[in-house]
Amino acid sequence: MLSSLILLSKSDRKTLEKFEKEFIYSFFLFAFICLSNIYFFGGDYRDFDSYSRFILVIPIFYYVRNSNLSFNWIIFGICLAAIIFGINKILMVFFGLNIFPFVKHSGIVSFYGAIFGLTALFFLNKKKRMSSIILFLFSGYLGFLTSFLAGGRGVWIASIISLLILFVLNPAKWNRLEKLFIPFLFFIAFISSLAIPQSGMLDRMKLAIDGAKEYITNYDKNVDTSKGLSATTRLEMWRSAIHISKENLLFGVGENNYKKHTLDLINQGVIGDYIKQFNHPHGQYLSTLVQQGLVGLFSLLWLFYVPIKAAMLSYWDDQENNENVNNIRSMIIIVSFYYIFYSLTNGVFDHHNTTLFYAYSIAILLGFLKKEKDLIK
Repeated sequence: MLSSLILLSKSDRKTLEKFEKEFIYSFFLFAFICLSNIYFFGGDYRDFDSYSRFILVIPIFYYVRNSNLSFNWIIFGICLAAIIFGINKILMVFFGLNIFPFVKHSGIVSFYGAIFGLTALFFLNKKKRMSSIILFLFSGYLGFLTSFLAGGRGVWIASIISLLILFVLNPAKWNRLEKLFIPFLFFIAFISSLAIPQSGMLDRMKLAIDGAKEYITNYDKNVDTSKGLSATTRLEMWRSAIHISKENLLFGVGENNYKKHTLDLINQGVIGDYIKQFNHPHGQYLSTLVQQGLVGLFSLLWLFYVPIKAAMLSYWDDQENNENVNNIRSMIIIVSFYYIFYSLTNGVFDHHNTTLFYAYSIAILLGFLKKEKDLIK
């Protein structure tokens, strides 16, 4: 944190472009609001550990923008990650082998697989060698396959919405045929996953639909959670979050106080007791609204908006259709939109790994964006 403040105090901060300043301010604001929330509500400062990443990555951003690092290493890393995740998931589903135990959380695996797969496909370029095209196709397919086999239903929703937006924005400046290819490959991966009995995709989809129907029909009575535990508990947690937020709209109730207020609602008979064990409402927007209020929600939305704005401004300014700039811009938009829509059903910043991934990804990518734009000039 100290190194970040020292960097900001140096004279070279005056050379920062507007989008870079907005990025730094958005990261600092989000972390500062979370820290203030912990202080004023008497929270545990260990809860700031995750949020502190938004400040700690600032030196990495400075390093990348001023270094001689090649973006090709990022491309290689994304493809390698998609292949590793895909092979590991296939071995788990068909042979019960788990080579990499760090991918045991299905929702996170599904999320990363989708990001890696879609990003790998956006590296495709008809000017590439055939070996590179095959690598990107293989990586993209395995990434999507990982996402479907891991069963992250919230990720599937985020994937579909993100694909639609990427189709419209077209950050890689593809022609019509190229734009249609990615949704086609996504569809093929989805259908082939459904055809695998071991995937359990049809069962998970049915549970979600049945759980939602059961909750909508009986939310004010006795909900049968066996009809779709994940769906019913999420919907009840969201209802609990809305109840809590109504009484604490501006500044929220403080970090990690969601469970305490939920238990009060359960004791009053307002909320079902089957959500009593959860510490946050499993939706980042509601989680932020409950804990930091409207002030925190504004900072969260700004955190997502700034990278997209930087990428799109680069899109309008880039007249040379530079390949590296297109790749960086595409990855910024992919990561940002996946987080925006996955945040509907998951507390992405309530977990260290997803917080780290977003903070590091955006810092590194914006650093590369600045560097590549300077090379064009």
